[in-house]
Amino acid sequence: MRPPSPAGGASVASGAQAGPTRPTRSARPARSASPACSASPACSASSGSSGSSGSSGSSDDPVRAVQAPAWGLLVLLGLSLLPAACSPEVPEAARRGPNVVLIVVDTLRADHLQAFGQPQATSPALADFVSVATRYTHCLAPAPWTTPSTATILSGLHPVRHGSHQPGSSLADGVVSLAEVFAENGWQTAGFSFNPNVSCASRFDQGFQHFRGFEGRSRSYPDVSEMRADVADWLDESLSGRFFLYLQPMNAHGPYVVPPEHQADLLGRRPVGGFTYYGVMMSAILRHGEVERREHVLPAVIASLHEQYAAAVRYTTDELGRLLDDLRARGLYENSLIVLTADHGEELFEHGGFSHGYSLHDELLHVPLLVKLPGQRQAAQVDTTVSLEDIYPTLLRQVGLPLPCAVDGRPLPTPQSGPTALAAEERCLLFHVDWSRRCVARGLRLGRWKLLHVLSDYAGAEEQYLLYDLEADPLESTDVAAEHPELVVELSERLQLELAERARLCVAPPENVLGSLDQEALQALGYLGD
Repeated sequence: MRPPSPAGGASVASGAQAGPTRPTRSARPARSASPACSASPACSASSGSSGSSGSSGSSDDPVRAVQAPAWGLLVLLGLSLLPAACSPEVPEAARRGPNVVLIVVDTLRADHLQAFGQPQATSPALADFVSVATRYTHCLAPAPWTTPSTATILSGLHPVRHGSHQPGSSLADGVVSLAEVFAENGWQTAGFSFNPNVSCASRFDQGFQHFRGFEGRSRSYPDVSEMRADVADWLDESLSGRFFLYLQPMNAHGPYVVPPEHQADLLGRRPVGGFTYYGVMMSAILRHGEVERREHVLPAVIASLHEQYAAAVRYTTDELGRLLDDLRARGLYENSLIVLTADHGEELFEHGGFSHGYSLHDELLHVPLLVKLPGQRQAAQVDTTVSLEDIYPTLLRQVGLPLPCAVDGRPLPTPQSGPTALAAEERCLLFHVDWSRRCVARGLRLGRWKLLHVLSDYAGAEEQYLLYDLEADPLESTDVAAEHPELVVELSERLQLELAERARLCVAPPENVLGSLDQEALQALGYLGD
């Protein structure tokens, strides 16, 4: 369904007021906190397609075509974009701040952890952690694949603002990363990522004093056990004070690699064969648009896919449990702030597809979020809908540091926070994917409703509006746009205004470094060949 275009607001002039200009990454000195990230006047409404073939030229794209509303709409839209009151001095609370561990499990669906309702024993090694952590039951990623979602976690900015949302996008120099903030305030910073999109080549090492990315060309990714060993070595050999530790293991990402000796850990046997990651059938549907082949996907093939994915989740969480034990053995667990989440989920044929990046359905956006505060001894649960955008301001608030710039996220609510104006209002969450050979779409979730505007996708959809009533249909199986045309118009106008406002505040477009990334690893992971 396609509603009429709403009237635009005031146009964005090329000389619009921008935030302070920051030095380039290679020459960036320590900074005092600044009132805003370096928004670029040249950024206008076409948010950062620096040299990538993944952009869409559709004139109906709300980011590219809608004129941005005036600043007064910030109040009406309820955006949390007001600059923080920042001080160049490190607060005393931060001087005594805790260690911070941020674990982003690549491609982990919320519903595949036992803490989020999975009946299989996919995560027994996390039981002790879950027993003292706060569980956020409805955390959503802003994008359905790694680069934009990880950039959001590390910046607190929506993908339209940070601009890293196309294949090969680097982390923009205008972004103030979590690692930078921690490093500049006295924390040791170390990052370990086995996803080639989150690497030194793509500048996601920004702010890390130690960073290990993917090394080698003969496989899709190193094993999570290697990451655990590397972290233990770093803790024993390099640690000299409080630290910020970032981890992004990959074994839950296709091709769902589990060492032979652990393949029977979940089921008591190896997963059944039948499904091959980016095999003939999967490639025909996703890469060649042969959607008629969906009806030939046998239940046995889907069962094989589910078993392979679940076995990889079990193996990954077992290793992460051992990593948490490593922290305990060194006396670093109890008083550390530890967050476990994911960058996105995975489609297991719920909507006729596989992998990720091909839609904005909830199986790709609903991710786990578990937060253990220093000294926390009791589990808690928060059912408020939250976003990966919220991790950035939450971590800084918890350690006593001010925000270095205006962000899109909000500090996560807690069971003790009680009702507030921000928590009580219906929060509008935005979703975005900009991968021309997979999917170009925008989405909005407001209360019980979720609207998707699909500009194009792998299955041949063009200019399609989809509306889901999440209370009646949480699996998004029935499009009700035709039954609620006025609501579609209302939500589409809201979507365009919200996206245009964020585009107005975006940082300078990041460089596209696709040619510099590990091509063999990208091919094995399915990122090339679309």
